[in-house]
Amino acid sequence: MSFFDNIWPIRKKHWWCPTCNVPLIKSICNKCNTEGIPLKLTAPGDARPGLERDEKTLLEAYINEFGTEKGFKDFRGSSILLLNKVPYMDEMKEVVSDGVVICRLYFDPYSKKWRLRLSKPGVLRILDKGVVSTFEIESKRLLRRLLRIRTSKTFRNHEQIVLTHKDEPVGIGYYENHYIKVHSIYSKNVTVTISKVNSSITDVIKANENSMNEYISKALAFIDVTLEKTAIKPIVSFSGGKDSLVVLHLVLQLGIEPTLLFNDTGIELPETVESVYRVAKEYDLDLIIANAGNAFWNSVNFFGPPGRDYRWCCKILKLAPLSRTIKSIWNEDVLNIVGQRAFESLDRARRPRIWRSQWVPRMLCAAPIHTWSQLEIWLYIFMNKLVPNPLYELGYERIGCFMCPASTLAEFELVKNTHPDLWNKWIEVLNKWGDKLGIDKRIWIEYGLWRWLAPAKHKQTMSRKLKSPEIVNEWNRIYKIWIEDVINYINLTDEYIHVNFKNEIQHIALKSQYSVLKIKEMQTSNKVLIVKLHNAEARICGRDLILKYESELGFENCMDLLKLLIRWIACQQCRNCELSCPTRAISIKNKPVIDPNNCIHCRLCLRVCPIAEVYIEHLVIPLILGTPLAWRRSSREGFEEVLSKITTLLSINKKIEERTSEMLRNRLRKVEDNFNAFFSMMNG
Repeated sequence: MSFFDNIWPIRKKHWWCPTCNVPLIKSICNKCNTEGIPLKLTAPGDARPGLERDEKTLLEAYINEFGTEKGFKDFRGSSILLLNKVPYMDEMKEVVSDGVVICRLYFDPYSKKWRLRLSKPGVLRILDKGVVSTFEIESKRLLRRLLRIRTSKTFRNHEQIVLTHKDEPVGIGYYENHYIKVHSIYSKNVTVTISKVNSSITDVIKANENSMNEYISKALAFIDVTLEKTAIKPIVSFSGGKDSLVVLHLVLQLGIEPTLLFNDTGIELPETVESVYRVAKEYDLDLIIANAGNAFWNSVNFFGPPGRDYRWCCKILKLAPLSRTIKSIWNEDVLNIVGQRAFESLDRARRPRIWRSQWVPRMLCAAPIHTWSQLEIWLYIFMNKLVPNPLYELGYERIGCFMCPASTLAEFELVKNTHPDLWNKWIEVLNKWGDKLGIDKRIWIEYGLWRWLAPAKHKQTMSRKLKSPEIVNEWNRIYKIWIEDVINYINLTDEYIHVNFKNEIQHIALKSQYSVLKIKEMQTSNKVLIVKLHNAEARICGRDLILKYESELGFENCMDLLKLLIRWIACQQCRNCELSCPTRAISIKNKPVIDPNNCIHCRLCLRVCPIAEVYIEHLVIPLILGTPLAWRRSSREGFEEVLSKITTLLSINKKIEERTSEMLRNRLRKVEDNFNAFFSMMNG
């Protein structure tokens, strides 16, 4: 069992029919009634059938590895391919053929080429073809003790070497500078192949037809019961991808015509947008678009490139348009039927099948295909002759923003080849920021190191390999340049934090928002604004902000005051704060303004703000605390804590309102009784 088997709370099981030579989603083949052999795939096991593009990529990698097509037919095998994504610094998949893993297909981020890492069954298929180099070792025990084997034999640099002992493959490594670096040690008993029968996608469908009908019935029942119990108007979030296409078709099978909701981030590939409109027209459905417009291109000049650890874009391109659209169109709760699956990420694996959106509380979300793998998704598409987004056939693994930092270099190579104009537009932005930050642009851009803000593990590994360690080591210098449009410098002493802003701090910036912090006292003396918080104090004069604190709570209060000032200075007009405020206390009038009579001091407006929650947490506070991972500090209030606080505060307010109303009713009754007594006396 691997490390990844332990961390995934849910994993998928697949089998292989030895008679029909096809993958199975249940243990019994529906075509021949044979019991399938379990497949040992890396967790979570979200395997998918190989498409035409995958066949070409496998051949391309084979040629890159061995310089010839010789032996490829035997290596490829007879069955349909099954691909299972595995953890790697870029993109890597286990390739299953004829019921066994024959190799790991991966994209080398340094050579920008597809390559193979052979499994023992894969080696045995081509060992006698003369295409793979071998190296004889004296002892298998020696292999288990050594990670690097010195050799006088010469190979090509980075060449794949099969390690053998007494003519038996025992491991694999890569040659570099007179050493063979061991990557894998093979177990002794390995199945070479289960079957050699030719099979196609039609055979896969027949072998899984009854099993698929069971999955479909359960998904339809889930949708039906959820609709009956909630009695809420249904919508389907349609991204233009395969999962949401399947969910939509399931909903339509129940005779329901939902409204389609498409979040157009403004940086979708054109095929995706076209697919959304095509599907809406094909099924004659109302289509509502939560459109971010040019928000990304307008905001990237301030925020800089988004990163896997610096996702300001999600708040501006997804949260804001969705909140705005739902609030403007639906005056009541909506049931959002989504195509989310547990095997896409750990976060989604831990999520229940029904949940209320933490960002859009009026949206109840339901995931009918929560436990489906990609194999089930594609089988459903093939069985029902659905037309998926054409990007999949071009080799795209995911459908979304074309330059998402979560993408791999392999995906970026695809964008570069299929949509050069869009990619060049993004390269212009990266070039501009590379010049500003004073870093090696070629390395930073070409190898995608911009995808991480902080010195993440993969970023460190790649920068060392590419001999540009300064991209990681000089994070402090880079962060200072990154924020120079707002802050000149930050000085730290044992007694206070001194932040010098680029422009004079207007006192109105704090006075228009002060109620968020529950300030104890605020006064002006000789043009100095003095603010007293719980366990903390702030002084604002000209361009200078002095922050003093006595505890962790005091520090967090100081940081939230800093957030109020910077979000006022650099507000991006996304209106997340306004849309999310539970009491409608905040409004954006060019700048954020808060009504102190309605504010309940929950600070949710800071948590949903991309300036406060991303820019300041990931750039400014790291400079204050001296670590790029400052945003992980234990004293920082979590989002769940904020929501819990809001629930409590609103409940208290409701009780106060109810108590006040009862007091008023009692007082009115007494006044009414007194008047009645007075009139009775006068008439008596």
